[in-house]
Amino acid sequence: MKVDLFTLADAAEVGEESKLTITGAGITHIRADTLPFRVEKMASIARMILEEGDPDATRPFTLSVRWLRPDGAVIGESETVTIDPDQTRRPHVESGEEWGAFFVVRMDGIGLTDPGLHRVQLLLHGEPVAERRIVVVPPEQPERVLGN
Repeated sequence: MKVDLFTLADAAEVGEESKLTITGAGITHIRADTLPFRVEKMASIARMILEEGDPDATRPFTLSVRWLRPDGAVIGESETVTIDPDQTRRPHVESGEEWGAFFVVRMDGIGLTDPGLHRVQLLLHGEPVAERRIVVVPPEQPERVLGN
């Protein structure tokens, strides 16, 4: 199984025909008004692709998301979701079409106490398989603008 997409966004949902709608994708930093700070709304989105001969194509697999502080301590971890491979199959799959599934985890209300580089990890069977970095910018730090 491989990770085809892993991103952070304001919101996401999977709709008809397994189409994904994402709002505010590509979050890389949070500007905190104060610390500690509570994230009002955020989601992590992953697309997992099953490949021919993949052992996860014939047995249930588990996915979860873990948020880490700059010092590596765990802030929180989502509930682990067990997915039966049959749930990833659509009734009308074309020959050669990728076989996969979207995984959306709401992370609303997560509490952040530290400024700096945080990490959000996607876990497959409890092991990290993808990671996104997100910087928590403290209230007193001015906004940086990249020059030409």
